[in-house]
Amino acid sequence: EGEPQTITNFAATEAPMTVCMLIEFSNKYWGFLYLALRDSYEFLNFMEPKDWVAVVSFDMNQQILQDFTQNRYEVRQALDTLRIPGFSETNLWDALAFAIDRMKDIQGRKAILAVCTGVDTFSKLNYGEMLKIAKASDTVIYPVSILEFMTVRYGDNISTLQAKNALTSIAKYSGGQAYFPRFEAELPGIYEQISDQLRRQYSLGFVPSNPSNDGKFHKLEVKLVDEQGNPLTITDEKGKKIKYRVVSRQGYYSPKS
Repeated sequence: EGEPQTITNFAATEAPMTVCMLIEFSNKYWGFLYLALRDSYEFLNFMEPKDWVAVVSFDMNQQILQDFTQNRYEVRQALDTLRIPGFSETNLWDALAFAIDRMKDIQGRKAILAVCTGVDTFSKLNYGEMLKIAKASDTVIYPVSILEFMTVRYGDNISTLQAKNALTSIAKYSGGQAYFPRFEAELPGIYEQISDQLRRQYSLGFVPSNPSNDGKFHKLEVKLVDEQGNPLTITDEKGKKIKYRVVSRQGYYSPKS
């Protein structure tokens, strides 16, 4: 909330990741189906032996195709079942809430990799309700858009811009990042970045200086600064500035008294 806080603990950590692949599987447009499958198979190249991965598809409802496993072959088998979709609905908000609820008791590095358009057609939850669930959860969300590939060719409209904004906000408030690949060659770099962020993180903690138990959302901002409080400058061996970006949760809900 704009007030500096005293950090009580800080550490650099590395650990395996737990990822739920949430895949849009709809017959609304076969081009999207192809992109969803292509992007999902590509992620297998970044799965390591100690990682846990689950596969959930969604259209009108959600289907668990593979519960969490460390077996890459079982993940591939689950993806192989995605061939003929039955419905045209893409109930993304309900699917995200379902995946978050399934992962709430999992400890450690956990994330939802949502391969989707960002368009919701028929969910019981509205966007605001979904955003509140994402804010309150400790599961990071990484949307990978299958819509951007098409908008590059046919242009944006109100629906595509709304979808893009929705994915960006959900990722931001969960502590993740939304990706909008325009070309297939971008995918390896995207998945490498996601896996690096999940496996290698900085953990920090603080006790709020104003510990109000009001049940409200409190905004957080993480900055890198030097001893004088100025933005930190990082340089390489040749003295060239290195660009960096802080990825963190945007806040938290305090408990109610």
